[in-house]
Amino acid sequence: MASSEENTGFLLESLSDDEQRQLFEFCEATGIEDLSKAAGVLRSSRWNVGQAIQSFFEPGNENISSGENIVENGLTDASSGLRRRTAGTHSGFLSAVGLRRIAAAGIPEGSGESADDAVQFQRYFESLFGNTHPQFFSGSYARALEAARRELKYLVVVLWSKEHDDSEIFGQALASPQLVDYLNDPRFIVWAGDISRSEASSVAAKLDAAAYPFIALTALKPQPFSSSGSRFRMQIVAKIGGLPSANGLDSLIRDIIRCINGPVELNEQALLAARREQQERETERMLRDQQNAAYEASLARDRERESAAREKEERERAEREEEEKRQREFARMDELRTQWRWATLARLLREEENDAASGELPKGAVGKFNIRLEDGTRVIKAFSANATMRHIFDFIETRQVAKEWEAQKTTPFGDDLQEVQLPEGYTHEYDFALVSQFPRAVFGDTSTVLREAMSAKGLWPSATLIVEPVFEPENNEDKSD
Repeated sequence: MASSEENTGFLLESLSDDEQRQLFEFCEATGIEDLSKAAGVLRSSRWNVGQAIQSFFEPGNENISSGENIVENGLTDASSGLRRRTAGTHSGFLSAVGLRRIAAAGIPEGSGESADDAVQFQRYFESLFGNTHPQFFSGSYARALEAARRELKYLVVVLWSKEHDDSEIFGQALASPQLVDYLNDPRFIVWAGDISRSEASSVAAKLDAAAYPFIALTALKPQPFSSSGSRFRMQIVAKIGGLPSANGLDSLIRDIIRCINGPVELNEQALLAARREQQERETERMLRDQQNAAYEASLARDRERESAAREKEERERAEREEEEKRQREFARMDELRTQWRWATLARLLREEENDAASGELPKGAVGKFNIRLEDGTRVIKAFSANATMRHIFDFIETRQVAKEWEAQKTTPFGDDLQEVQLPEGYTHEYDFALVSQFPRAVFGDTSTVLREAMSAKGLWPSATLIVEPVFEPENNEDKSD
């Protein structure tokens, strides 16, 4: 048969980290030692810790009558050695039997929410004893227990019975300035309830309240072992059942304070240790948060660098693609330009053959021009008066391919020059102009008739023309730089 430790280990291994955290939080708030039973309660509440704690303390919960409690072995029962008034068999019956029965069957009076029970008790108390009283916690007992655990405070539980004879003097003690000042100390959280209400009756059964009025003091106590990662747990360190004194109101007030203050002093070192542990956990948490923040910042910087690198790579890739596209377009245009020059050369040669076949033109029908090309060479060429300026521009544009034809008698497009056709969709643009220095004249319009253009400048029928390249404005700026 597996040991309880093995069962506990198996249970914890079957739970996620969040479920383990919720399990230990529930155990600390309720005092359940059996982790399997605690896990069952949480599963029935769909792992909602607040709902599980609330249902745990509701009447009829079988865990309440199971005999479990959160009282440690070394519990200080402040009522031992003191005079306890129980009002005869009526009080004994109520504490020993009545609460068990009520916890199992429920209370006919009031079944509202726990927070409403606490508020209604405060209103009832104020209607009897006025507004001077300790600051009662306005939420449920489970929330009060959790608040004390979280804030490292003592939880003072006050259970009141309307039917008990000592309720009157006990209420006067609670309303006394001495006890109000003592319990309003920031170290305490005070939760009070009437056992005629559902939650208070459940708490009474849970705390094994045997006589009324009842006070229990709950504090953080060190544990030899805790699976939750904390050495401290909320446990009862003192109980007062009935009145600790019957010597009058002043004596009762002093005895209540003494019965609470003794365990508080004994437990102060443990509470200080719990505060140190909490501070250490908080420091560790802050350190983890700082480390996580630094890690996230480092990740963010890495992501930014990676993003910048990707953007740079994408930009460079786009630039390469654009350059490759430009180069391909440049190569395509260069090929079309070359094809146009060869086809234009073929046309010019055909026109010359036709002119030669038609015989010598009359005097004045031909103009002769001395042209200096861009490379500095000179060529003398005669043109018909009816030709346009385009003819002389085409002649200049084809000088390089004409030299190649004369040398090799072949073209990049085949051996037959006359088979070379003008490229479709291509419009040739001339990147030069013809200039006459004396008189100064610039010719760039290729559509005008040659004789008209030259006569207008006094350059017909002969003239010296210079080929000058035409640059874009930005290129002129670059060249000047």
